[in-house]
Amino acid sequence: MYEFNTEIDLPFKQAIEKGHEVLLEHHLGIVSDVDVQTIFKNKMDKTIPDYHFFGACNTILADRGVLSSEPNADTLFPCHFIMR
Repeated sequence: MYEFNTEIDLPFKQAIEKGHEVLLEHHLGIVSDVDVQTIFKNKMDKTIPDYHFFGACNTILADRGVLSSEPNADTLFPCHFIMR
């Protein structure tokens, strides 16, 4: 399995805010914050359903457990948290 799923019973914009808050509470640094819906609209004038993702990483854990022993493992980072 390469994914885990959960549902949040909040309006989409509030769910994004809550997702951001929870990632920070778990000491994950947010390295990207992408509003895919807006990008599609601006770049291609295409309307898609709500779609947003965060790239996040626990940098201390990544350095201690992975990058210090296998520098090329950075291709696996960051973890993506997709909200639709």
